[in-house]
Amino acid sequence: MRAMLGMRVLGVRACIATLVCACLGFGVPGAQAVETGSQTFTVAGEHPFVVPAAVTAVRVTIIGGNGATGGAGNSGFHAPGGTGASAVATLAVSPGQILFAEVAGDGLANGSGGYGGGGSSFHSGETGGGGGGASDVRTCSATASPAICASGSSFASRLLVAGGGGGGGRGGADTGDSAVIKAGAGGSAGSDGSAGAADPKGDNGGDGGLQGEQNAPGAAGENSAEPGTAGTLGAGGSGGSSLAAAGGGGGGGIFGGGGGGGGLTSVESSNVFNSAGGGGGGGSSGVPSGATGVSEMTTGPGSQPSATFTWTLPPPAVVTGLAQAVTSVSATLTGTVNPDGSGVTECHFTISPAPSAGPSIPCQQQVGAGSVPVAVSAAIAGLAPSTSYTVTLTASSAQGSASGSAVKFVTPAPGSGGTTGATSNLTITNLKLSPTRFRRGRRAATIARRATKTLPTATTISFALSQAANVKLSFEAARAGVLGAHTCVALGKTHRKGKPCTRYAPIPRGVSSSAHAGTDRITFDGVLDGGSRLAPGSYRLSVTANTASASTTAAQRPAFVLVGP
Repeated sequence: MRAMLGMRVLGVRACIATLVCACLGFGVPGAQAVETGSQTFTVAGEHPFVVPAAVTAVRVTIIGGNGATGGAGNSGFHAPGGTGASAVATLAVSPGQILFAEVAGDGLANGSGGYGGGGSSFHSGETGGGGGGASDVRTCSATASPAICASGSSFASRLLVAGGGGGGGRGGADTGDSAVIKAGAGGSAGSDGSAGAADPKGDNGGDGGLQGEQNAPGAAGENSAEPGTAGTLGAGGSGGSSLAAAGGGGGGGIFGGGGGGGGLTSVESSNVFNSAGGGGGGGSSGVPSGATGVSEMTTGPGSQPSATFTWTLPPPAVVTGLAQAVTSVSATLTGTVNPDGSGVTECHFTISPAPSAGPSIPCQQQVGAGSVPVAVSAAIAGLAPSTSYTVTLTASSAQGSASGSAVKFVTPAPGSGGTTGATSNLTITNLKLSPTRFRRGRRAATIARRATKTLPTATTISFALSQAANVKLSFEAARAGVLGAHTCVALGKTHRKGKPCTRYAPIPRGVSSSAHAGTDRITFDGVLDGGSRLAPGSYRLSVTANTASASTTAAQRPAFVLVGP
């Protein structure tokens, strides 16, 4: 018997610590070091990951499991298993969102498949190597029922998958020839398994299992006294067997690889001849069909199964407030700065036209590092009477600089007495909704300054207001229509034929609430004012803000899908 040593290719991590900021697309101001965070899971199984406050993008690196050497510990030829893949992607996320990292397990030499769908190779006689499981990141726990997962199943919520390698086949020494019949090696993730060798009597060796594809499982290898099985969604197939050989299990993946064929046997007089088993096919890697929020996906060979999340904190969130205590020659400038987790190193107001003291006035407060808005102000003198001024608040941290919207005020004429108020452009910016597909619930919408842990049945609507205001969330339902006179009209007696189009019908009720200046977040699961609920379907959202003197509607109108019941 001859031993065979399998060489594993070390995994390459696509985004090392010094390059994380570039991967996520955030700038580096001056010579300051951009602050990053990272969390790694290496134990096989499920691990919840909570997106940190203010983070809207994470870099994910996952590595799938490796296939085991076939039949280690038994006599005969033991073929090596295939290596798992690594998959790297940038995911769009929401603060407080929970992702689930499924860390793969390596296949075992006793034929057990690794966690994450590794195929097995259990037989009464010889045993092939177990297939490596797949690692993935998903939005719904693997233990949740389909009724809880908005996507319909936990598998359907996968965002990124790193496939596992197939298990190696087991060969045997027949009684009519002392030569060892070489088995086939397991296929690395995304590759077919290798075929086993024939015996001296011409019995064909087991074929290698085929690799799992993006949209189809891998077939089992042929030439097997006891056939193996094909891969399935998320799992590798089992290896086949014969009297003195066995095929390896397939690797897990988006779709699993097929199990290797176990080889064929013949008997001549008292001599038994047996060909070798084939290796299991590797599982597929990448972005499953229907996954959202993924960009910059790359794959490569893996090593230790793991899942690593890396993120870069954003610049401060800044809102310029209304000028207070305005006289003909002085005013108090106001605003808020949310450090968003990084220490604020500089804070100032810029005023135009510039007074004699200059255009830049430092904030009187030390903002520090936190994740809630901090009120700041600055007193300014030397203004000219009867003059219109424009003020902008700017703050900086290691993550970069950010400025609030410009705010105007007018100084009164000399001797007019008292103070004058400020005028401001009421604005709604950065309207977003995540996730864009969620299950209908029964909770009334709530608004908060901070991100909250979103219910599995809800979405988070976020936007930034230039000043405190009453906001109204309005909804329009998508309806099928036909194009008539350059307009999408409803299907009816007079409009039966034409190019299909989508029209939007207003929903009578919406959601109203008082909102703060700065970033606001609303948890929404389909419940409208008065307790009525949106019906399942496709919608788009608009947000309008109102004050005593102004009204505005956000330019963005994000679409979403509400799932029953």
